[in-house]
Amino acid sequence: MLESTVKERLPESFDRHFFWSLFERMQEGVFAIQDNRFILVNAALCELLGFSRDELIGKSYIEVVGEASRSLVLERAKQRLSGESPPNLYEIDLLRQNGQTIHVQIKASTFRLDDQSIVNVGSIRDISNEKKILQKLRKSEQEFRRIIENLPDIFYRTDAQGDITMASPYAADVMGYQLDEIIGKPLAQFYAKPDERESALKAILAGQGDMVAVESCLRHKDGSIVWVATHAFARLDESGEFLGVEGVARNITERKILEQRLRHMAIRDPLTQVFNRFGFDECLNAAINRARRHKSTVALLFFDLDKFKLINDNYGHDVGDQFLAAFAKRLEIGFRETDTIARLGGDEFVALLENVDNDEAIYVLLERCLTALSDPFVCQGHSLEFKYSYGVAQYPKHGVDAEALLKSADQAMYLDKQKKSVKKT
Repeated sequence: MLESTVKERLPESFDRHFFWSLFERMQEGVFAIQDNRFILVNAALCELLGFSRDELIGKSYIEVVGEASRSLVLERAKQRLSGESPPNLYEIDLLRQNGQTIHVQIKASTFRLDDQSIVNVGSIRDISNEKKILQKLRKSEQEFRRIIENLPDIFYRTDAQGDITMASPYAADVMGYQLDEIIGKPLAQFYAKPDERESALKAILAGQGDMVAVESCLRHKDGSIVWVATHAFARLDESGEFLGVEGVARNITERKILEQRLRHMAIRDPLTQVFNRFGFDECLNAAINRARRHKSTVALLFFDLDKFKLINDNYGHDVGDQFLAAFAKRLEIGFRETDTIARLGGDEFVALLENVDNDEAIYVLLERCLTALSDPFVCQGHSLEFKYSYGVAQYPKHGVDAEALLKSADQAMYLDKQKKSVKKT
């Protein structure tokens, strides 16, 4: 028997009892086959197949091979007999005594004994559960792919370097690219503003694997802007190592356009299209905050049309409205593109000037504006004569907050109006 042969060949110094004890206690099934029959099996293999040792010894191994795997096993045996070296690691189906099929991984080797007889020795590991898990994973993966392929949103996945490794077909529809023009490319390449990608990634990493919501604008292939609302998380391995990002992005471009229109309506005067009081208050507060940080000056000019009511009374409200729109346009022309023009209501207008270092710079701009206002206004064939009063206030000289600065400019305008009234009398 092989057992006797092996024992005889063990060195005298080797604990033969320990060796066979270890052989019996191995968790994997171990076998030896000669002339297509089992000649040696351990306890683990007996338990795996549901046979006793006596039932397995002398049994043809092909009897415990599943029908679907028999052709493969016979082909491997034929190759070994002919001196070939087929793969020694493979998977097959085996039959237990109760008829149950199990999927196993076999690692086998061929030995030639002194009498030139051939013995196949190997180990068997039951991988049925692993196989089922893999099948479930494949099924889940297939279902997952079916879901993302029909998802009305963009699903994407990146690696640790930020390159896109997976994207749903909808990404191509939204971005105007072919899918193969997206996969493999850096995600940052598709951002309209590169710094947005950095801030989005920073927020996602701060989430430590939790879902994070961010809004970003991407660049369509035709150059237009695509707004997306993204829910993404950082993929981490068991040790917390960053593997990449996975997320779902929804196209919110239409919503953003609507928001921008509503925002425009909320902060713009519908007649003149310059800022209204609400929009101007935001601009003024922001300008003062910037000036406070940079220790710079802000100038506020307050304009009031004198006796504007006479234009409405003499020519009608249509002419009056056209005049107000034309006056606002002249203010925009007279000042710089970076300056803010607003209509506070009725016939009151303001101009907000930033980055003016001294009084001279302010009055140079004021003179330019007054020149623009000096040309005649013609509305519906009527040449309109009008006068206006104005006042100037500076931050921080005349006020350290928006309310105080606006009040100072208003008071300066009324002083100008009073001076004109005194001159008339």
